[in-house]
Amino acid sequence: MSNSLKGNILVQLRRLVYCSFGVLGRIWYRLSPYPVVLCYHSINEDRWFHGVSLRVLELQLTWLRSFARPVTMDDIYKHITGKVPITTPAFAVNFDDGYSSILSAKPLLDKLNIKPTFFVLSDPSKASHAELDANYEFLTDSQIRSLIHSGWTLGSHSATHRDFWGLSEHDMKLEIHESKLALEKRFNVNVKYIAYPRGRYTDKVLEFVRAAGYLMALSMDDGIISKGQNPYTIPRTGINRTHSFSEFKSSFPPTAIYLRRFIKKVIGDVF
Repeated sequence: MSNSLKGNILVQLRRLVYCSFGVLGRIWYRLSPYPVVLCYHSINEDRWFHGVSLRVLELQLTWLRSFARPVTMDDIYKHITGKVPITTPAFAVNFDDGYSSILSAKPLLDKLNIKPTFFVLSDPSKASHAELDANYEFLTDSQIRSLIHSGWTLGSHSATHRDFWGLSEHDMKLEIHESKLALEKRFNVNVKYIAYPRGRYTDKVLEFVRAAGYLMALSMDDGIISKGQNPYTIPRTGINRTHSFSEFKSSFPPTAIYLRRFIKKVIGDVF
C-alpha cells in the first residue's frame, strides 16, 4: 500500500472517530474543562501537511474564543503546579519550527488577545530539513525580537531539529542545553520551555531537559493537562491541513484524546 493511500485511509478513520463522538465529547469537555495546548506550524496556502491557511486559523480560533479563554504557557505551568488552577475552558497556542509565515497570523492573534509561545531553532542554518519535512524561511532575529516585544513567549525547539530518539549524550547536550543558552544570550530572555521535535523523547532526554533548567517541555502525547502533570511531558493537540472544521471542534475533548491514544497503540501515529 502506498504512503499516500495509507495516509488517506487513516485520515478517513480519524474523521469517523471524531465525528462519531464529537458532540458527546464537546459536552463532556464543557462540563469538566481543562486547558488545551494547540500546536501549529506554518501559516500558508500550500499543501504541506502540517500547515494551515490564515482563513482556517481564524475560523478555528474565533470559534474557540467564543467560549474558552486564551492562556499562556506560564498559566499552564501555574495550573499543573497547583498555584493557579484553570477551572474554565481555556487554550494556549503554540507554533513549532519558527517559520516566518506565522507573522501573518499576528493581527488575528492580537485581535483575539492570544499570546502564543513560539518554539525556534537556535541554529537554523544547520537545521535538519529531512526531519522538518519542509524548507520554509525561518524567522529572522529581528522578527523574533519583535514578537517577544509584543508579548509572545520564546521557547526552544532544539538547536537543529534532530530526532531526539537517536541522540548521543553529547548531542543531547547540544540540542537541549546549548540551544537554551544560545537563545537566552541572543535574545536576552529566560527560555523556560522546550518543544520536542516531532514530540519525541526518551527517559534520558527528560533527564537532560530537567538538568538544563527548563520548567516545562511540550510533547505530542495524548492526555489531559491536570494538576500534578509531569512538566516535561505536557500533551498537545496537533492541528494540520487535513482537519475539517467539524473535526477541529472534536479534536481535544476527552473522547478524542482517549481514542487517539488507543488507536496509536494499535496502528501508530495517524492523527
